[in-house]
Amino acid sequence: MERIIVIQAGFKNKSLAVLEDNKVVELHWESLYQERLVGNIYLGRVMNVLPGMQAAFVDLGIGRNALLHWDDILLPSQGGFPITKRKRGSIKDILKEGQDLLVEVVKDGTATKGPRITTRISLPGRYIVLMPGQKHLLLSRRIDGEEERKRIKELAMQYKRPEDGVIVRTAAMEAGPEELEGDFRSLEALWAAIQAKSKEVSSPALLHRDMELLPAALRDLLSTDVDRILVNRQETKEEVKRIVAMLAPHLQERVVYQEGDLFELFKVPAQMDEALRRKVWLDCGGYLIIDAAEALTVIDVNTGRFIGSTSLADTALKVNLDAAAEIGRQLRLRNIGGMVVVDFVDMNEESHWALVLEELEKQAKKDRVKTQILGLTRLGLVEISRKKTNKSLGNLWLSNCPYCKGKGKVLKLHAVVEQARQKLFNMANRVAAPVIAANLNAQVALSLMDDSLRELEARTGKEIIIIGRKNIHREAIELEGIWSRERLEEQILPLEPGQILRWKGLTPAYCHQDRAVIPLEEYRLTVHLPAHFAWDGEQAYSMEITGLSVKEAEAKLIF
Repeated sequence: MERIIVIQAGFKNKSLAVLEDNKVVELHWESLYQERLVGNIYLGRVMNVLPGMQAAFVDLGIGRNALLHWDDILLPSQGGFPITKRKRGSIKDILKEGQDLLVEVVKDGTATKGPRITTRISLPGRYIVLMPGQKHLLLSRRIDGEEERKRIKELAMQYKRPEDGVIVRTAAMEAGPEELEGDFRSLEALWAAIQAKSKEVSSPALLHRDMELLPAALRDLLSTDVDRILVNRQETKEEVKRIVAMLAPHLQERVVYQEGDLFELFKVPAQMDEALRRKVWLDCGGYLIIDAAEALTVIDVNTGRFIGSTSLADTALKVNLDAAAEIGRQLRLRNIGGMVVVDFVDMNEESHWALVLEELEKQAKKDRVKTQILGLTRLGLVEISRKKTNKSLGNLWLSNCPYCKGKGKVLKLHAVVEQARQKLFNMANRVAAPVIAANLNAQVALSLMDDSLRELEARTGKEIIIIGRKNIHREAIELEGIWSRERLEEQILPLEPGQILRWKGLTPAYCHQDRAVIPLEEYRLTVHLPAHFAWDGEQAYSMEITGLSVKEAEAKLIF
């Protein structure tokens, strides 16, 4: 597998993509990266303590209070140990309003929630993650082999202070004793500086901001399995080489300058566009449907165009194996976090399920974010858990549709027509104005102009003017009581191609053979008529605007 890091320097910001066999698996943008709070350390002030939730809200000085759960509290007063369930009392026993806390953001806020924080500080380095006051020693699950794990654990124990916790990262396999010790000492010095600063400032205050995009991303991504690091600007290449020289000197030669738009070269925008869609096609012809809620993502696997060639069991297995590989990629590319439930194509063979779960496990090992394959439920669904930290790709780039309000659907045409008809009837019985103008979507207007509209006019004694425009949202229904021709013309104008009009009492300036000319302020509206047509000023006529120039407009009768 070829693994490439592509760094695109744009007009003002840099973007970074990770590709495996020319498929994008991670995307990062400098402008969006700077907005994130995860990894920042603050001196916060407790604002509210809520025993009913066993949580507290803490002011970080960012405009929105952050949420601190009981399970995320580790304070020196507890001897540096987590609070166990047996020792649990009320959160009010350990936190008071106005109290200062040293906290780290572990999850960015959403549109409805503030960020989530913890007092369990973690400082990531190149080879280790230092966790002051937490004492334990953990090794990355990607470090394979008992001998290798034992060697690295013994090496880490030589440099670890008894009071600190440490996670040894996968990159430590490539580090010598001096490099590993250097990582320990630099992180210990950083922690000492953060503690010292916390004593000099008043809460709320930012004490430490995580690295910018390039050093932070390269710190986490650099390893010997990176084949190339492509950069599109010479000055950015030098910046990247300096960062790589500090983090992994043996990889400096893999930093390569390549002129041009590298994202277009590797089709990154097209792959990103696909990652923002609900439907994802598989190479075999099957497809995924991905639906995300706030804490749960549901993925449905379908055979699509793939019909197989041997048996139904083999067809299902092939689609599911392709889907498992693509699901692993989509989780990383979309940065999906929380619970994930996958509905694979039904299979009866246990050995086939074992192969699919094995493929999912294989994909999970490639993921830098902790991902667990929890197995099959009794309903035949596969559960996956992926740690949720930063915002997903969809949350970063998409907002709810202002028309459907995030539902993803709009009312059917007949439903809007029925609503418009009822609203017209209610208003006609309520207002004294002799005329009611209805601004509608053009399709709705056409469907509304039937015999029931004439019946409505007869029952209410009101004239109904219909104005249908293409660019009005389907569900929009705007009604107004009209007292004067001047106000009516304000509603109708400006004319536009495709506009639908229904107007009773139109009086042409003149009629001649196959056309009638109607003055409308600055427009001269020419209505094309069928042969032997007799214009009746007492009748309501429906027309569509077919052409428009500076002072001229043309229309055709549609009823």
